Amino acid sequence: MITVKDLSTGKYISISTDEYHKNNNKYESFRKNHTTVYDKELKRNRLISINEFHENKERYISAYSGLITVKDKYGNFYKVSKDDPRYLNGEFVFNWSGLHHSDESI
Repeated sequence: MITVKDLSTGKYISISTDEYHKNNNKYESFRKNHTTVYDKELKRNRLISINEFHENKERYISAYSGLITVKDKYGNFYKVSKDDPRYLNGEFVFNWSGLHHSDESI
């Protein structure tokens, strides 16, 4: 289940990922134009608009600062520190390993 915004009603709902992919023109990710940050004043992570992040950089730090996205041999994705022993020993690989841009996307 994922949380999406129903574009016809403007309400946030939970639907299956299959439903989202079948009818993605009806839904919008609840994270669109938002990012997860660490709020120095509240001392916790928050989901805020990208504009708010850029307007208040002294207050927020990217929640993923110092982390990279990796995958395991089963294709599961994780965010880990660049110094994580599983990444360093090859158990996790960079998430783009084995993938290439198509000519159209370059």
